Amino acid sequence: MNLKKYRYLIYFSIFFILLLVLFVSIKPTTEEPSTAEDFPPDTYTVIEESKNDVVENFPDLPIYANAEITQSKYYTEEGGDGYSLELTTNDSVLDVIEWYKDGLYSQDWSLVFESEMTEKPTYFLIEYKKPDIQLDVMAVTQEDGSTRVIITHHYNMGEYGPPAKYE
Repeated sequence: MNLKKYRYLIYFSIFFILLLVLFVSIKPTTEEPSTAEDFPPDTYTVIEESKNDVVENFPDLPIYANAEITQSKYYTEEGGDGYSLELTTNDSVLDVIEWYKDGLYSQDWSLVFESEMTEKPTYFLIEYKKPDIQLDVMAVTQEDGSTRVIITHHYNMGEYGPPAKYE
């Protein structure tokens, strides 16, 4: 019984010493917070932007029919081209995602990732690939109950970004 008391005392002492070492090693900083000037400029350049319509030369992708286009962009980013499209619909996240899965499958896109399915998702992401193209479709339930759909299409940016950035 006495040995048990000493064992707990030793464990407590070791724990206390570790906390003390951790506390002493954390030093307050007097540095100023970072500002935009502390970072190099983005290489993201919007070439064309449109509200309520699709930009010219938007890729041949299925566009959810029961939705309103809220914004579309064509941009360049570190050597690659990108397109984005934002839609709003009153349909559920699941209806939108299932519709896109069917449509993109029929266009020979390869599914590489999808969010975990829940009974009634309020957020869902699916990612697709074709040679040197990445396509993401995200659907999110908004506060007003509508669903916001964001589609991004990246061409010539490698698997995770522009090839030049990772060479």
